[in-house]
Amino acid sequence: MRTLLFALLATASVACGSSDATEGGAGNDTMMGAGDEPITAANKEALTASWRGNTASPYCDGDVPVELVVEASGKFTHKSTCNGALSTFTGPWTNPSGSTLRLDVSDYSPKEFCGPLGCTQIVQPTGETHAFSFPNATTLKLVNAECPQDPPCTVQYTRSNP
Repeated sequence: MRTLLFALLATASVACGSSDATEGGAGNDTMMGAGDEPITAANKEALTASWRGNTASPYCDGDVPVELVVEASGKFTHKSTCNGALSTFTGPWTNPSGSTLRLDVSDYSPKEFCGPLGCTQIVQPTGETHAFSFPNATTLKLVNAECPQDPPCTVQYTRSNP
């Protein structure tokens, strides 16, 4: 799986890119996230928001709109639309180190794809690790760790709840 931040069906492979992510602000106060990994208070506050962006996929016509909601409770929701089909991933998020964001998938939809030749079950993705940075106060940049040099593997989001 290339990145969650992309649709399940024909969009299961999407965004990755440049490796110029910088540290996202480690503070001295830490809290424990899902899996007991440390989450710095500064990163938790900066990441907690509703984010919107666009990415590309060879399986989709045009840009793929994506929404990432990172909750203070340690849960995330990722939605994307490819060729009119909505894909959703949910689960816990962690910040195992300064500028690393881990998204673990505990639920997803759709669970199957049905076409003219019948239905095929979609295998649940396990999750993804991203380097993150904040180019400015309202922008989050995620770079998928699986393909940091591949330009489609970078997604830049804008905070949608300033």
